[in-house]
Amino acid sequence: MRRWTVLAAAAVLAAGCMGGGAHQAATSSSAGPQEKTTAPTGTRTPTSAEPAPETPLGDRAVRLVRAVTLTPKDWGPGYVPQQEYEDESLTRYSFGDNCKAAADGVTPGAVAAMARYTYLPDGSGGERVFAVSVATAYQDEDAARADFEQVRADAERCPAQTLSNGERVTSIRVVDAASVLPDADESVAVEATWVAADGDRNGPYVWVVARRGTVTVSSLAVDLRPPTESSTEDLVVRGVTLMVTRVKQELPKG
Repeated sequence: MRRWTVLAAAAVLAAGCMGGGAHQAATSSSAGPQEKTTAPTGTRTPTSAEPAPETPLGDRAVRLVRAVTLTPKDWGPGYVPQQEYEDESLTRYSFGDNCKAAADGVTPGAVAAMARYTYLPDGSGGERVFAVSVATAYQDEDAARADFEQVRADAERCPAQTLSNGERVTSIRVVDAASVLPDADESVAVEATWVAADGDRNGPYVWVVARRGTVTVSSLAVDLRPPTESSTEDLVVRGVTLMVTRVKQELPKG
C-alpha cells in the first residue's frame, strides 16, 4: 500500500497523501520519509527569550509528542498503520507564489515532532479512509504561534495547493474551529477536495490544527467512501479533540 502523505500544519502536513511524500497536507511544518531532518535530542534554536521552566525540551518533548499523537485504535475500529507508520522529521514546507509545496529547511523553534499515518481498509485490498495525526513541540510559545499563523496564512492565500508528490488539494475553505475546541488557545479547520496525483481518485479532505501553549496538534482525513457513509468532519474533530485533551493533561496551565 502506498503511503498517504500530508500537509500537516504547525505540526507537519504539506507533502502529499500517497507515496513517498511527507507531512504537508495539513500544515506547513515538518516533512516525511524522504527528508529525515530531525533536531539532535536536547537541542533548540536560539531565541531572545529563554523557554519557561515547564516547556518540554529534549527527551521530554519527544515523549510528549509520542504520547499525544493518535494511534490506529484512537481513530476507531478497523484502522491499521500505513506501511510507513511514523515520522519524526522537522522539515518545514512552504508554499510559493504558485501555491506548490517545497521543503524549506527546519521548522523554526521546533524541538520534536511525531506524525502517524493510518488507514481504514475496504476489505478488497484498497482504502476507504486515510487518517493522519501530528504533534509538534516548540521551544517556546512564540515559535508555536508563528508556525500556526503561517499555516493559516498559506491556506487562506492558496485556495488550491499542489503537494510535493503531485497530489492536489482544491476548493480550500478555511474556518475557525474555536467553537469545537474550547481547550485550545487557537485553532483552524480546512475543508477541501483531495485529488490523487494521477487524478484517478478524489474525496472530501478535512484537516484541523490547534495550538495549546508550546504544542500544536493536527488531524487530517481523506474519505473515499460514498457520501452517505462519509463523516469526515466528525472523525477529524474527534481526533484533534483527543489530542488537545492529552496536551492539557501533560501540560496543565496554572
